[in-house]
Amino acid sequence: MKNKLLAKPIERMIAFFLDWIILSFFGFIFLIISGKSTIEYWPISRVAGFFIAWIYFGLQESKLTRGQTIGKKIIGIRTIEYNGTFLSYTKAFARSFLLIFPFFFNQISIPGIANNYMIAIFIFLAVFLIGIGNIFLCFANKHSMQGLHDILLKTLVIKGDWKPEIGKFQASQKAVFIYSIIVIALITANVVSASKLLRDKTFIEMIRIQKNLDKLPNVKMAYVEIIKPSENKNKKESLSSKIRYNIQIIWGKVLNKSNENDNEINHIKKAILKELPTNIDKNNISISLINFFDIGFFNFRKVYTLQITKNNR
Repeated sequence: MKNKLLAKPIERMIAFFLDWIILSFFGFIFLIISGKSTIEYWPISRVAGFFIAWIYFGLQESKLTRGQTIGKKIIGIRTIEYNGTFLSYTKAFARSFLLIFPFFFNQISIPGIANNYMIAIFIFLAVFLIGIGNIFLCFANKHSMQGLHDILLKTLVIKGDWKPEIGKFQASQKAVFIYSIIVIALITANVVSASKLLRDKTFIEMIRIQKNLDKLPNVKMAYVEIIKPSENKNKKESLSSKIRYNIQIIWGKVLNKSNENDNEINHIKKAILKELPTNIDKNNISISLINFFDIGFFNFRKVYTLQITKNNR
């Protein structure tokens, strides 16, 4: 029997997109009602968004709604176990966790975590490998069309009410093998990269600056990028004066142009300049304050660039 009764990956993606639109709509309504930017609630807003989405998918993927979210119902597909029964609540919530995890943790935007490099690497690997596993395996498993979350929880996404025979559809060993190679390669590459970075003086300096900036009022989190050019012995100019600092700060207050002379923002400028070497050319420093509306499944960013002037030194 061919897999015509199994939901195609594109059908599953459309259903998921429809569900995401529904969740985003409620997120937008929340923004209107609150009258505030979720940056003022962040990171609680992202955590709340995760749990809302988890409950949304967990309940609807279960036997409660016969394996159909609203998006799946529109497309005409549903989630079942190998034996044709609908998912228990435990299995539905476990599957939903693996499904939405990459979308909510695709950026290491958790205070205190971004500056702990080893934890950040672990989260990145988990997000990327689960995400690519869900998508790649779904397309690569031509006979079962199972993503990683389906394989681990032994579920199928089907059209209509068809019930497959137990064990008839198994994941492609070739696809699983390729995915395993990807996992091993990524983990190895990141371990090697981490071991080098943790001995790099520029990287250590970047982490030090980030930790200090994180302590400032209304700074939710700071990202610091240090761009170190290759040394040119023919020039008399010192290497330090050529280093570029790109600094991004997630700012916990709503931003607009009237903030330009705000005392707190001027305080931020002075605090940043205090953290950097005194011989750094101010033209090589870029500072951006970032606001965003973010509840995980729906977000947009607003960036305000700070100008470094002589008065700030």
